[in-house]
Amino acid sequence: MNHETIPDRELLEAIARKDVNAFNSLYHKYNKLLLEKAYLRLRDIARTEEVMQDFWIDIWTQPDRVKYGPDGDARAFMLNYLLFRVLDFFRGESANAIALANSKTLESVENELSYAHVSEEYDIKELESVIQDVLKDFPGRTGEIFMMLHRDGYTVKETSQILKINERTIKYKVKQALDALKRIMK
Repeated sequence: MNHETIPDRELLEAIARKDVNAFNSLYHKYNKLLLEKAYLRLRDIARTEEVMQDFWIDIWTQPDRVKYGPDGDARAFMLNYLLFRVLDFFRGESANAIALANSKTLESVENELSYAHVSEEYDIKELESVIQDVLKDFPGRTGEIFMMLHRDGYTVKETSQILKINERTIKYKVKQALDALKRIMK
């Protein structure tokens, strides 16, 4: 069975049934992109590999956590999910440093920080909602371009190819959106 052409939704359903081939297909489809994104944030190969290993273990053990769009594509969710795993990694490192500096147990520090993750997710969702409200009033495809680049993780080149718009136009529209968002957020 060729999993290469199967939508992410179907691969995830197969992974839930512990289909190793489906997992391998999803892994090969996204690992390079996710590894690059994680490394950009962590800037250390060992830390990146640790986060990626935990990420893929999560996907294998809890594939039902992965959300996908109406077209069955899970790319945007996987990029966001990875971001939260990176943030969790930083939080864990911070907890270790605080515990060592204050001679506290790691467990007590983690308990103090445990609600920050929920708050961060809420704040990010609220901010995304505000941004989407602002972007929907932008002319043409400016809002869509901004979200593809900043929410969905597409590159300028990929966005250009998908939307069939010149790369310079993509860059210009994103700059317009960023300038407007900065003014509004102030």
